[in-house]
Amino acid sequence: MTALYNAIVADLKKHEDKEGAEYAKRWHKYEYHSYGMFAADMRNVFKQHKKEIQALSCKDALALARKLHSSHIEEQVQAANYVLQQKIDCITPAQFGYLDKALGHFSSWSQVDDICVEGGKVIASLRIGEL
Repeated sequence: MTALYNAIVADLKKHEDKEGAEYAKRWHKYEYHSYGMFAADMRNVFKQHKKEIQALSCKDALALARKLHSSHIEEQVQAANYVLQQKIDCITPAQFGYLDKALGHFSSWSQVDDICVEGGKVIASLRIGEL
């Protein structure tokens, strides 16, 4: 899991644009950290690691997402959300507390929107009795 984390972060940093990151700060009211990447570049990095992410156990996938979320860097938080989206079957009511804690690491509406759309699918797919 650590090797995959390091590879994802290294690939994200390859696209770092310090001017873009500084520009993005002006749209955020609170502390905001970013590599200044374009969304298309982020998606390409995520897709490069898709098979490795899908091969992770639930425990390792959640640990990877937790590590990425805790960075408080826009692109790493988005990567964490991508990990959760790829391992959506690992999210059960037992992990709702994890999702609640993950929200504490979010610093942009795009992060919130991203996790709510996928998280909403999980919650909608559960039977009422499982909640």
